[in-house]
Amino acid sequence: MPADYHHLPKVLDLIAALKPAHAIEICDDEGLYTPLIKKYFPSIDLSRKRADLAIFHVLGKDSHPTLEQIRTLIKTHRGIIVVAPKLGWDKSDLAGIGPTLFVHDATLIVAYLGNSSDIKKLRKELLRNRVRRQLKGASMGRRGR
Repeated sequence: MPADYHHLPKVLDLIAALKPAHAIEICDDEGLYTPLIKKYFPSIDLSRKRADLAIFHVLGKDSHPTLEQIRTLIKTHRGIIVVAPKLGWDKSDLAGIGPTLFVHDATLIVAYLGNSSDIKKLRKELLRNRVRRQLKGASMGRRGR
């Protein structure tokens, strides 16, 4: 994964919109998202093997073993957030697995894979949250005048 962390708010927005009770980060090392979830979403349980949400970040370019891992994860967990580099990856790699919602990003593929009804609810919640932020920013701008 690139050394920049510009995608973190996008992943945190997905987590906030999904409101999982249980989440797990799938990684070989310490993990990037687990400390953030503990800090910003203390009510999410991170101790289970089976979770409502799994977060998986792809580090390499080789897609075949990783796609099999993602297929296995989607069978085990209700939904999965995948963060992968655009270099060597394509959105169609993930879209071929099942229903997918992509979040716009310049250098990474940020996607949620789950069932169609969860994706539909997620779209509405992300839009609702974006409108709330814009309204909050507009009202703060008026107060500053």
